[in-house]
Amino acid sequence: MRALADSPDAFLATLTEAQARTDEEWRDWSARGVIFVDDAFDGMAGGYVTDDGHAMLWGMWVAPERRGSGLAEALARAVIEWGRAERVPRVVLWVVIGNTPAERFYERLGFRPTGVTAELRNGLDRELALEL
Repeated sequence: MRALADSPDAFLATLTEAQARTDEEWRDWSARGVIFVDDAFDGMAGGYVTDDGHAMLWGMWVAPERRGSGLAEALARAVIEWGRAERVPRVVLWVVIGNTPAERFYERLGFRPTGVTAELRNGLDRELALEL
């Protein structure tokens, strides 16, 4: 909830939608993949295997006071390593076009644009992929 409150345009769901989910709905939803968090719950990143057999890195967020600390990289790498363990050919993610810090961050980790864009809830996003 903290991630949605801090960065509402970074996620497909709204804070109101997330707050309306029951505990059972959250358990069912989280069973689709993995969610990595740090000990202080200052950051999170999740992953799941898509219908076409790739790993999707979703929900990447780090609290403002922890940005630049290396936590984001550790969380993203945890999802990448999970994807390797799942033996998927690549990890993909969506990033809001114009969110330059996020785009640069993912590119430093080896993600590259796929050329695919989509209009998601908050505007135009582009897909990035990391071949494994």
